[in-house]
Amino acid sequence: MNTPMTLVLSAAIVLLAPSLSHAQASTADQNARTLGKYMVHQQITRLEWELLQFNLLWAGSYSTPGSYLNSYPVYFDQKAMRFTTVFGVSERRESQDPDPWSSLSRLKRESILQGAINQLRDLLAQTFPEVKSSPGVLLIEFRYRQGSGGFVNAARYDNGTLTLNE
Repeated sequence: MNTPMTLVLSAAIVLLAPSLSHAQASTADQNARTLGKYMVHQQITRLEWELLQFNLLWAGSYSTPGSYLNSYPVYFDQKAMRFTTVFGVSERRESQDPDPWSSLSRLKRESILQGAINQLRDLLAQTFPEVKSSPGVLLIEFRYRQGSGGFVNAARYDNGTLTLNE
């Protein structure tokens, strides 16, 4: 049923629709000019593409409640020809943690770090199987935040060997 109000609303929509699409097109044109330099095609290597896909899933995935560690993106160091990443090491898993990182035994800390290494290596090897057979292509640093706000290396996994800094 066409009431006078329905007819008025229909007419208003018909009259305003072209101006709305024109305003949207004008905004799109302005945005295209602003961001145009980013719209050029860029070649990337298969390694870069695969690593990007990996990082979409990996970055931050190791940060879980009750964990001392936080994962960060993996990047490829072309100069050294290897994958590199950092894990953040927290002193406490939660504010009232009865077992701070610094109170854990060396064996317990090694076990926690080795678990993170194994998980990263296994996941990365799904895309880059060479990671498992060539340990030299993976470098991991475990950085611990000091009370003063600075970072120190708590450990390093290099060439298949985990070394704790004490």
